[in-house]
Amino acid sequence: MSMSSSIPLPNRTYAPLQLELSRANENGVFGQITVKNRRLSIVQPKDEDQVLDMYIGQEKDPYWCRVWPSSMALAEEIFCHPELVAHRKVCDLGAGLGLAGLAAAFAGAKEVVLLDQEPLALVCSLLSFHANFPGITTNVASFGELLGSSLDGLLAKASPEAPEAPKTPVLVTAEIFDWTEDRDLSRYEFDTVLACDLLYMKSSPARLAKIAPQLLKKGGKARLLLTDPVERTPGHRDEFLRLLQSTQVRNQLSSMEL
Repeated sequence: MSMSSSIPLPNRTYAPLQLELSRANENGVFGQITVKNRRLSIVQPKDEDQVLDMYIGQEKDPYWCRVWPSSMALAEEIFCHPELVAHRKVCDLGAGLGLAGLAAAFAGAKEVVLLDQEPLALVCSLLSFHANFPGITTNVASFGELLGSSLDGLLAKASPEAPEAPKTPVLVTAEIFDWTEDRDLSRYEFDTVLACDLLYMKSSPARLAKIAPQLLKKGGKARLLLTDPVERTPGHRDEFLRLLQSTQVRNQLSSMEL
């Protein structure tokens, strides 16, 4: 798996940041990974240590800046079984760099909504969509304070040279969303929710068991797709499944161990 870098982040406190998109190599290729023989361009910070330094002393999550095995596993599952997302409204919850959502777009999702608490993660995710799909429409401009005057330049560099269009027109939006906090979720109604590596804290099973049923469309066809490293968080998945027993989601859950 190749993970060359794309966006260097300045080492400063958490504030509106000026991002500069750098070329990953002399050919101007983005960081790329291969999932089920399909090459995907991924926009990510150039130096993970810089991101970690930027978040020191802040109650923020710096670990969104890498592609985790959980998202790779879910992307592979989606490519093997596109019917899980095809023609569906899909939510990538705690999206990070958005690989699972990107796979859903390739597999024919009609809409992909990226939800994450970190604005910089969402910016990278949206730029990845632009790097893979020509002329795609996203709400990346709504994050203009982070991008400053560089947005046009970033989008120009993100234009793919050999694009592969999604199977169906896909609408892609991103929203700052902390799934660990209580909020009104009545406006959300997804056919499929993607959850990659979200059971990492002791409180996570209860939080996810509470929020997942509220995000899913009511009815028997909505589905939650979950991947998590069970050995790293022993007991968390079992607790999550136990808490889902009283909801309809329990019979609509597809889970994958790493």
